[in-house]
Amino acid sequence: VFIPQCETHIGSNYFKIKRKDSLKIKVKEISEDKRSFIGTLKPFIAHPMQWFKDNYKEGMALSRLSIKSVNPKSVLYDITYNKGQKLLGLLPISEVTNLCYITSIEELFKNKASFPLIIKEIDMEQCVVKLSLKKLLENNKGRVDNLNFMNLYSAIVVGSDASKHTVLIIESVWIEGVLTEEYNGNVGDRITVRAVSTGEIPEFVIVKPYAE
Repeated sequence: VFIPQCETHIGSNYFKIKRKDSLKIKVKEISEDKRSFIGTLKPFIAHPMQWFKDNYKEGMALSRLSIKSVNPKSVLYDITYNKGQKLLGLLPISEVTNLCYITSIEELFKNKASFPLIIKEIDMEQCVVKLSLKKLLENNKGRVDNLNFMNLYSAIVVGSDASKHTVLIIESVWIEGVLTEEYNGNVGDRITVRAVSTGEIPEFVIVKPYAE
């Protein structure tokens, strides 16, 4: 029986064995030359994501996540849970907004923007938690009715929609909206806005650049 190295661990959890130890294995398949069995030890290894899967469910929101790295197509997060254990979280560029196409997620996160994110999938095979901002924004559509036209809101510029409107994510409220006026700034800019419409897609006007 041959056991490939990839069948001796799940993520960072390895099957521990010493020379001359006897062990149980599961036969996974027969080799192409039909001369040997291919075995796996994975059924006997504790899955590093099992505690997380038992205590967190798809659709739940996570906040205050630590960014591990950003590349043009995704953001990787460290998800800390259960007394300091860490998992990898993945936010792909396709899961950022419902209103526009984003050319580079790096620009959006250039000022270290922090968003709550929905657990879209707990991928036990790849040992990664797939995340979605788009789903959270969709879930929060009902919050549009609570916008106050007299209040000022901090917003992050996401991009432009098909009608050339500047698309925003409104912080704290965590909804999407658009500017009614032309904006010549950049993706990732933080600006201060005021609501002027609470329709299906709420509209805002710029009050001033955001001051830290």
